[in-house]
Amino acid sequence: MRLSGLAFINQQVTICEKRQNAGRNNAGGGRLSPESQQALNLSKATFKRWVKANQMVSVLFGANTHVELVRQCHLVLQFMACSQLLTEEDVDVLWIAVNDKHKGREVISAIDRVLHFLGEPLLERFSKRLQQLPLLSHTEQTFSLSCQVTKVLWRRQIMTLNLAHQFGNILASEKRKRKHRGSNLSVTLPSTSQNDTNESDCYREPSKVSYAVFLF
Repeated sequence: MRLSGLAFINQQVTICEKRQNAGRNNAGGGRLSPESQQALNLSKATFKRWVKANQMVSVLFGANTHVELVRQCHLVLQFMACSQLLTEEDVDVLWIAVNDKHKGREVISAIDRVLHFLGEPLLERFSKRLQQLPLLSHTEQTFSLSCQVTKVLWRRQIMTLNLAHQFGNILASEKRKRKHRGSNLSVTLPSTSQNDTNESDCYREPSKVSYAVFLF
């Protein structure tokens, strides 16, 4: 019964994704009316609310689940991750399932498919759980999950650093260009006779002074 229900849910996920893709394509061609687009969004929103209200993670990965359910739940779990429906409580449920000796491998496989869709708080939640686990209590499953979580976090940090480095290079290049353009601009004020200039006039009428204008 639960397998047939999961198959139906997976079918609905596929339909939602196909409708979403069709809506994007039609919107690009101008063939989708605003009313149709609104109905499309409402349909997906309704399904998302249903998935969240029925606590699908607890159903699929809870204590009474079957290993075959876990093997076939990748699609709905990915849908929840992409739709930002997963919560920290869901992460806790997944964490407990990871340590189950009967279905731990299948749970790791399901999580691995959605890690790169998760936001920073959920990834940090996984990381915190792994850090709190005593070293001697680690299993092959937890070591595998630790490697995957660390890989995703490091990849995001590297991407952030690369973007910051590229942005810094762009700013430095623009600054050099402006400085180079500014250094070529000079203004020479007309000189005054030495006899006509006294100390009180030095700051108002400087003699033979060239000003370089630098633009930053």
